[in-house]
Amino acid sequence: MDRSVFFGKSTNIDTLINFDQTTIFDKLNELKPQIKQLVPNPALVDDLLDQTNINNLLSLFRNFTIQQRRTGAMMHAWRQWERFELRMFLPLYYLERNMFARPTEQAALEERFGAIDQDTQEKMQKNFLISDKFGLGDFRFEADYAVYKSDDFTFRVGGLTTIPTAVAFTEGIMGSSFVDTNKKQPTFDLQALFDLIPDNFDVNAFTDADQQKALDIVVGDVCKNKNGFFLGMLSRMSAMLLDTKLGNDGHVGIGVLIRARTLLSSFLYEFEWAKRFSFNNKLSLEYLTPANETRYFVYRNKLSDFTSRDFSSSDPDVQEANLKFIETEMVNKFYPFAVRTKVQPGVIFRWVSRYCWCGDVWDITVGSDFWLQTKEKFNNFRTSQSLERLDIQNGKKPFAYQGKIFASFALKWARPTHTWHVGLNAEGTTWNEGIGEDWTVSLNIEANF
Repeated sequence: MDRSVFFGKSTNIDTLINFDQTTIFDKLNELKPQIKQLVPNPALVDDLLDQTNINNLLSLFRNFTIQQRRTGAMMHAWRQWERFELRMFLPLYYLERNMFARPTEQAALEERFGAIDQDTQEKMQKNFLISDKFGLGDFRFEADYAVYKSDDFTFRVGGLTTIPTAVAFTEGIMGSSFVDTNKKQPTFDLQALFDLIPDNFDVNAFTDADQQKALDIVVGDVCKNKNGFFLGMLSRMSAMLLDTKLGNDGHVGIGVLIRARTLLSSFLYEFEWAKRFSFNNKLSLEYLTPANETRYFVYRNKLSDFTSRDFSSSDPDVQEANLKFIETEMVNKFYPFAVRTKVQPGVIFRWVSRYCWCGDVWDITVGSDFWLQTKEKFNNFRTSQSLERLDIQNGKKPFAYQGKIFASFALKWARPTHTWHVGLNAEGTTWNEGIGEDWTVSLNIEANF
């Protein structure tokens, strides 16, 4: 999937992160005179406060997106009796997700912040921009019974269950695992930055150690994965967007299914070849049971938080409290709160429709695949933070659907006791909302005994 969807049909990250929500920056802009009073040498930072445009800086990131790649094997077992069938599926695969920017967007970032060497760039990507893992997915079990069966038509009814068996054998192969990312709100020590600036500032007296300390506080160390404010923010975002489970994150699936198979000979009975052409449908409805997950929620700023404070006060205690307030607001703006909550993912509806030609040597199939999932629900929040201040509603995965078309060509060899099938399958997204467009190519090998 070359571009993920964050909301509706938008694949740009600015529909997830509201870069235009400028309450805190508008207020900080109004408070420039008071903020300068907190700095030992106001003239030194005057140009920075007057010229730095936070919104322009954030706009450099608004078209970023997330890419996803999966490759592996689906192990499939099938047992058939006269009217009863069992199917079992277990995926073994490698999953990789990464942040992505177009070349023009990368060039704009380099022009603004400067280019970094290849070695540092690779470490940056591994430590902060790529997440990958290899292991097993969830186990799927299906059973159905032919309630009606004739020479030309079969109608089957059954059930399915998805059991949480997903386990990662290894993580951080080409990238990192963000499972253990610190989920507590960090601190941002502005006073430590101010303390680096003496009253009688001399650029020659600003040592390399002072510069490194300032970088550690504001940015962090790319190569050593040491998090300052900016790289810590990037780690939090990667934990939100890149760290995806191999299965349904502990949710058990229970559902019903219907299968129907109709031979063309039921309509064109006078033609022998019509028995080779069939129309197949599979419909299923699956309910995913609730389970606890860690989700991230944006903190809501209020103008009253600013207007209730006396930023013009000369009282040292009030000034210190105001500085701590600004530090906290900056953290809450860029670090969504990690909250453990019970998630009910909604109901999943699937409809697969296939037209199949069964020849002596070749099988050909074309069809469509439709998937729909309802909006999820939350309850039982485990947090000391006021829920009124967390944007719970916009933290939910939305109603989503996806339609695909697919085709497959299979070569078969019949033997006295079994038949081999080797086929090539391909599918691509034709319409979607709430989920990205993806395409898949697969090799299918079966031995039917």
